[in-house]
Amino acid sequence: MATEFTKLLTYQRSYQAASRVITTSDQMLQDTENLIHP
Repeated sequence: MATEFTKLLTYQRSYQAASRVITTSDQMLQDTENLIHP
């Protein structure tokens, strides 16, 4: 049971990290677009 809980926490943290990467990439793309087309 503890192993499954540990895996669940690991998956949750991985999902959160991936979500932050996507959010950051989206913000960078928006900033770049704003620089090109102010």
